[in-house]
Amino acid sequence: RQYPTLEALGGLFGVSDTTAGRYIRRVLPLLETAGRDTMRRPDPGRKRRRHLSDLLQEMPELAVIIDAFGKPA
Repeated sequence: RQYPTLEALGGLFGVSDTTAGRYIRRVLPLLETAGRDTMRRPDPGRKRRRHLSDLLQEMPELAVIIDAFGKPA
């Protein structure tokens, strides 16, 4: 199996894709717990942003976007 997101993250941080996946699995539960009150599923009726520039204009403090969905094998 290939996970291009993990390969990209591994290259970005100088670790293997396996190590990147391992770190993600360790961090996800912490993020889920920390974001329980603020994170939510998208509203299907809400208009989505189509351009990164719109997102950056709305959230100028945003430094990194990681959009990944991984399933353990």
